[in-house]
Amino acid sequence: MVGGGHPHLSTESVTSVHWVAVALAVLAGVIHVYVGAVRGRPSLLLAGLGFFGGIGLFLNGYRRRPLYVVGIVYVLIRIVIWTIVNAGEYTTIGIVDKGVQLMLVGLLAYLSVTNDRSGPET
Repeated sequence: MVGGGHPHLSTESVTSVHWVAVALAVLAGVIHVYVGAVRGRPSLLLAGLGFFGGIGLFLNGYRRRPLYVVGIVYVLIRIVIWTIVNAGEYTTIGIVDKGVQLMLVGLLAYLSVTNDRSGPET
């Protein structure tokens, strides 16, 4: 926290690739919250909040490289759980969401292995 108790957003080093990853995470989070609310599934609401939590950590300059790796694991676990729980009965919104999540995993992997020196303690 910087002065007055307000969190410090660290966006000076955020590139267009980062913003695309943030947009994908927002979209995945919104889909999870929406489906969780419509279907009365608290686990999906919490999963959506997990995406927003990751975005918050990223924008506040949390150690980004470890955050990318945690994000990859988090999303892959979500995909595996979805595949098992739905066992072949996939909805359009579910398929779209998984496409978004796979793109997010790709960008997070790219950011974790490139010379991404953005943010503190990458």
